[in-house]
Amino acid sequence: MGVISSIFASTKHDINDPNQWVVDWFGGPSTASGERVTPSRALSLPVYLACVRVIAEDVAKLPLITYRRRKDRGKDRVRDHPIYPLLHDSPNREMCAMAFRETLTAHALGWHGGFAEIVRDGTGLAREMFPIHPSRVTLKRNDQGVLFYEVKSDDIAGIALAEPVKFSIENILHIHGLGDDGTQGWPLARVGKETIGRGLAIQRFGASFFGSGSNPSGVVEMAQALKPEQVVQLRDTWAKQYGGERGENRPIVLHGGMTWKQVSVDPEKAQAIQAAGFSVEDICRLHRVNPHKVQHLVSATFNNVEQLSIDHVTDTLMPWLVRWEQEIKRKLFNRAQDADVFAEHFVTGLLRGDQAARGDFYTKRFQMGTMSPNDIREAEGENPIDNGDAYFIAANNMLPLDQAVSGSASTTQPVKSAVASVDAVKKSYMRVFVDALTRVATKETKALTRAYAKYVDNEIAYTTWAERFYSEHAQTIQDALISPAEAMAEILGGGTLTAHVQGEIAALVVDFAARATTIPALDVVGLWIDGATDRIPDQALELTDRIAEVCDEQ
Repeated sequence: MGVISSIFASTKHDINDPNQWVVDWFGGPSTASGERVTPSRALSLPVYLACVRVIAEDVAKLPLITYRRRKDRGKDRVRDHPIYPLLHDSPNREMCAMAFRETLTAHALGWHGGFAEIVRDGTGLAREMFPIHPSRVTLKRNDQGVLFYEVKSDDIAGIALAEPVKFSIENILHIHGLGDDGTQGWPLARVGKETIGRGLAIQRFGASFFGSGSNPSGVVEMAQALKPEQVVQLRDTWAKQYGGERGENRPIVLHGGMTWKQVSVDPEKAQAIQAAGFSVEDICRLHRVNPHKVQHLVSATFNNVEQLSIDHVTDTLMPWLVRWEQEIKRKLFNRAQDADVFAEHFVTGLLRGDQAARGDFYTKRFQMGTMSPNDIREAEGENPIDNGDAYFIAANNMLPLDQAVSGSASTTQPVKSAVASVDAVKKSYMRVFVDALTRVATKETKALTRAYAKYVDNEIAYTTWAERFYSEHAQTIQDALISPAEAMAEILGGGTLTAHVQGEIAALVVDFAARATTIPALDVVGLWIDGATDRIPDQALELTDRIAEVCDEQ
C-alpha cells in the first residue's frame, strides 16, 4: 500500500458539516439563497448527484483497453503488458477498476480534480494506484517553478496529525476538467454554487412546506392587546399544537375574539415547481448532461431519445474519456519503451444505436469510392483484412477506383469510360450532399424555432441573435461540405487533388456557405423553416455541378 492509502484509509467526510477550511476555500458558508454549498453538500441535491453519477458511472463502465499500435495500421490488445490489468481489472487490491475510475471522475466533477497516488516498483513501473480525496490536495510550485502536489495528512478538529506529503507530478494521476491554467479544473460545486444553492433552497422550502402539513402560515388577530410575554406564549403554543410533524390537519379552536388570517402564498403561485425545473436544466448545463439522462424528459421524445443518447457519448462523455486516456499515456507508459502503446475506451457499442443509418452511411461512402473495406472496419474498431485497402465505385458493377477512372476495367467488369463515370459520381455525391445539408438544416431550423419563440416580440434582439448565429453557422456549413467536396473532386481528377483545385473547391464551399446564411426576417421565419427541406435537393445539385465544372476546367 502507498503512502497516501495508509494516511487516508479511514478518512470520513460529513456531507452536512465539512471542515471549515473546505467551506472557506469554496467561497464561504452561504450563497444568495442562504444555502451553504460545498462539493459534499451539493450531492444532497438529487439532480446534482444524478449528473455526477451519470458521467462517473458511464465513464467507468466502459472497457479501458491497453493497445499496441501496428506499424502499418490497426492495433492489437496487449494483455501481457503490466498496465493492462491496472486499467481493465483492478488498480489495487482494495477496489475494482470501475470503482476506481468512477470515484476519480466524480471527484473531478465536484472538485479541482480527481487524484490517485501511483505506486511504482524499483524500475519505475506503476504497480498500484490509490485514490486521494481532493480536499487534501493542493497544487504548488517550488522555487524553480516546478509543479508538485502537496497532500494534507488526516486531522482531528482541524489539527494536522503529520506534515503534508509532497509528490512530484509524475507520481499523481490527476483527472480534471476545464480550468484557468490547464493544471487543475474549476470545481463545478463552486462555479455553480448559486444555481446549486437555489436548488437546495427550493428543496428545503418544499420539505418545510409539506413538513407542516402543507398548511400556510398566517396571523392571529385579537381585539384586545396582549403583553409581550403573552404574545410569545400564544405563538409557541400555536406552533406546538398546529404546526410541524404532529400538529398538521388538526382542527383549530379559536376563542376570546381570535380570528385567523392567511398571509402566505401558495407554492404554485410562487412558481416553486417551475423554479425547480429551471434548477434541473441549469445544473445539467453545468455538467453538459442532456436532461433526459437525469429523468427530466421535457424535451425527449420517442423520435429523438436515441439521437440524444448518442449525443451523450460524443458531447458529454468523450471529453472525459480523452482526459483519462491522455493522462494515462502521460503518467503510466514509458515514453521510450511504450511509444506505440496507449489506452483507449471501447465506445463503439454505445454509438451503434441507429444501425440503419450507420449502415446506409458506410454503403454510400463505399459506393462513391471514399471508404475502403478496411476504412469501414477501422471505423468500427476492427482490424484490417487482407486485400481490404482497395477503393471501389459503382458503375455497371463494383470495381476498383483506379479502373473506374482510367477505363481499364476487364471484360468481366464492364465500364464505359472514365468520362462516362462522371454522372455516376455526381449521382453518388448528390446523396452525400443531401445528407450533409439535411443535418445542417436541422440544426438551423431548431435554432430558429427556439429564437422565434424567445424573440417574437423583440425584432432588435432577434437580429442581434441571428447575426451571431449565422456568422457561426457559415463555418458549420463549410465543415460539413468541405470533405465530401474535396473527395468528389479527387475522384473526378483521377485520384489526385492538386493544390489549385483544392483552393478552387475551398472557395466554392465558402461562397456557398455565405449565400446559404442569409438572415430571414422575423416575420418570415415560419415560412423559412417550412421551406428548409425543399431547398436541399437544388442546393445539392448546385454543389455537384459546380464541383464537376471546376474539375472539367483543369
